Parts: sequence; structure tokens; C-alpha cells
Amino acid sequence: MTFYYLSRLFHFIGIGLLSSSLFGGWLIHNAYLREKNLQVQAQILRVLKPVGLLGPIGLGLMLITGITNIIGLGFASMSDTISMRWLMEKLTIFVIAGVNGIVFGIRSAKRGKLVASMVEGNAPADAQLQKDKFDKSAKIFFYVQAVLFVAILLRSVLKYQ
Repeated sequence: MTFYYLSRLFHFIGIGLLSSSLFGGWLIHNAYLREKNLQVQAQILRVLKPVGLLGPIGLGLMLITGITNIIGLGFASMSDTISMRWLMEKLTIFVIAGVNGIVFGIRSAKRGKLVASMVEGNAPADAQLQKDKFDKSAKIFFYVQAVLFVAILLRSVLKYQ
């Protein structure tokens, strides 16, 4: 039973990492949008990168410990687990959040390279237009992830309704 409690502890740590990544990333991204100096924006994007890496770590930790928690609750077979509708809904939302995070991570890396090339002066002609598109998609990403995070929390709390 000690392993089960340890797994629950790490599950809550995963929630903390995921929420810190989301909230911290949103705050840093807003600072990036407010800044007009391109060199400072490039520096902010370098700060944002490790914060963004907390999300996948937290998500992975929550998935692994979530499976461990299910086993700890006595659901040994997959058919028992599939019968829990709330869990399937929660896992579906997790997968959507994970895919959304992967897509955004790729776009965020491209944005970082674009801003760095703009600072160096060897950016393409439509660099500002590309940067604006990346910035808009990042803004949308944070709103979508926040909605998904709240949906995961609600599905966790309202398991049996």
C-alpha cells in the first residue's frame, strides 16, 4: 500500500508541474507579447523554453502514476478500467492535451529560431508576418490548454456523476 501512496504523491507533483508550466508559460508569454525590443523578446523565448518542458514531464508523470493508481485501486484488468467512463474521458482529454502540446512545442521552436534570425539580421522577408502568426497561435494554445486542464480536473473530481 505504501507504493500506492507514493504513486499518488507523484501524481500530485505531476499536477503541480503541469499547472506551473501552463500558468508560468502564460505569464512569460504575455511578457514576451508586451515587449517591443526584438533582442529582449529573443531572451524571453530562451527563458520560456525550460518552462515549456515542464508540461510534457508533468503530463508523462501523471499518466504513469495514474496507471499505477488504477492498479493500486484494484483494477487489474483492462476491461475493468475501460468500464469506468470518467477515466476514459479523462484519458482522452489527456491525449488531446498531449498532442496539442507537441504541436505547439514544434511551432514554438520554429518561432524561437525565427526571432533569433531576426535579431541576427538574416531573417526571411516575411519574418514579421510569420512571427505574428506564431504569436497568435501561442495565445490560442494557452487558452485551449487551460480549458483542457480544467476539464481534466473537473473529470477527476466529478468521477461518478
